[in-house]
Amino acid sequence: MSLAELRIQRAKDLLQTCSSVKQVAECVGFSDNPYFSKAFKKQTGVSPLEFRRHLKKE
Repeated sequence: MSLAELRIQRAKDLLQTCSSVKQVAECVGFSDNPYFSKAFKKQTGVSPLEFRRHLKKE
């Protein structure tokens, strides 16, 4: 598993608890929020906000 994959996996966990996507991006090592969102979507197929909305529906 690559470092990027590990970061995104950790971000998935943090999106359940942290208040903002920006905080999650910083916690997993992304200094640029738009880049984090792009990397997250590339790996998961959804944006961080869409991922969080899906979690809330379950």
